[in-house]
Amino acid sequence: MSAPSIVWLGPLLDPSGYSDEARGFLRALEAHGVAPTAMCSTSVGVEAGLTPEDQDMLNRQGARPPRPPYVIVHHYVPGPGQQSAAGMPNVARVMFETDSLPESWLPLLLERDEIWVPGRHNVETFERGGIPAEKLKVLGGTLDFDLFKPGVEPLDLDVEGDPFVFVTNFDFSERKAWEKLILAWAGAFDATDPVCLVLKTGSYWDDDAKVRGKIERFVEREVGGFHKLAPLRIYTSTLPSAVLPQFYAAADAYVLASRGEGWGRPYMEAMAMGLPTIASRWSGNLEFMHDGNSWLVDGELVRVPDDADLINGLYQGHRWFEPDVHSLVEAMRAVAGDPAAARAKAAGARDELIARFGPEATGRRVRELAEGALAGFGLDSSRSDRSAARRACAIDEARTVGVLAFGDELAARPELLRAYGERFGPGDDVTLVIYSPGGDSAELETRLFAAAAAAGLDGEDTADLLALPLGERLGDESLLAASVDALLSGGEPAWPFSELPRFGESTVDALREFASRTST
Repeated sequence: MSAPSIVWLGPLLDPSGYSDEARGFLRALEAHGVAPTAMCSTSVGVEAGLTPEDQDMLNRQGARPPRPPYVIVHHYVPGPGQQSAAGMPNVARVMFETDSLPESWLPLLLERDEIWVPGRHNVETFERGGIPAEKLKVLGGTLDFDLFKPGVEPLDLDVEGDPFVFVTNFDFSERKAWEKLILAWAGAFDATDPVCLVLKTGSYWDDDAKVRGKIERFVEREVGGFHKLAPLRIYTSTLPSAVLPQFYAAADAYVLASRGEGWGRPYMEAMAMGLPTIASRWSGNLEFMHDGNSWLVDGELVRVPDDADLINGLYQGHRWFEPDVHSLVEAMRAVAGDPAAARAKAAGARDELIARFGPEATGRRVRELAEGALAGFGLDSSRSDRSAARRACAIDEARTVGVLAFGDELAARPELLRAYGERFGPGDDVTLVIYSPGGDSAELETRLFAAAAAAGLDGEDTADLLALPLGERLGDESLLAASVDALLSGGEPAWPFSELPRFGESTVDALREFASRTST
């Protein structure tokens, strides 16, 4: 079955959690053999500091034209004037942090064909807000587990001595309950205790001086000044995405008992880094956090205050979580009081996260959802359109999985054909489709027969091969690209073949796994 065509639309270059999550989905789709198209929408104007790998990925996906029929995923905060793709299923990837749905979002989301939320929390809250249950599908979050991993070089946080270091990072808002954290910090430790809290925050809508000023005034008013606290460092600068793992690597634990999370991305990042992690016992983070892998802070649901310091009015009339300061105090003392036990408890979280939300599980789930969205819309990219494309290219006798190769490359590099022949046989539901546009057909035929003989593919009991007429270029090569599932090549092909998952001589084992997965 061919992979569905997916267009992912969002602010892909931002440092926000929405943007980083979108990049994670695109990364997982590439790893799973789906070739998505990336479209970048409006940005907050702050560069994320992407890794070279992510920048290359987005450049490649941005240049890839979508192949109809496709699913378009709108991965951004709903708002007026946002467009839809006519004749295609339009999906909203969205989440919210309270016990309901913003009233202004309801008519906008009802226009979408499906809504992909990160977990059960938003299934319940969105239904409560008026979204029909049949529109809601669950797609858990993901991240770059190769980037967020233990053992990276720690960032210099300018912490004196060798204390037990807690870190936290968040966009500055009352929803993050930063004032509760400071009160709990004051209650958990004395000024002379060998601990330190590094509070990294900032805002797209307020300058750093205002953010720092609000924190300093709160400490002075509620605690009596920083001199009465165990060391607390405030950082308001934005870290590039590629550097963020080093921030976690400089810590011994992570803490943030927020008032609500759609998913809780920083928790997942910290846990992937192996850090003991403290969070609230409510909202989206419970999709992957539990008492066996983290420390959960108790509290209660309360009405969002009318005068809450928030960046918008979306929370009006909602309830959120009020973390209990005493419970937060106990969690921080437990973690800092026995670091070895805390690390042991946190040790299994990374493997659990990868198994449930790593690239393999995520790619499989997105593909499943996309296929369902197309089918629900009366479209089936994997059958009728594919069959028509194969008939147009005269390869309708090919087996279920089609692997494309270029004849001139196989003739020049018989080792590529040999590697393929060593891993595929007559019993595999796979056809190697050989395309040879241009060149002298007689010369190419001689060279290809020699390459096939050298690879042991010139007999009856071998992998299935199908050669298109040598030297002839198809009038519409996009039909050929739509007819196959993967490309066997060591080069960088031009469009439309650049859309296909590509495997070279060193990755033919991965091609076999891909073909096995695709044929089922």
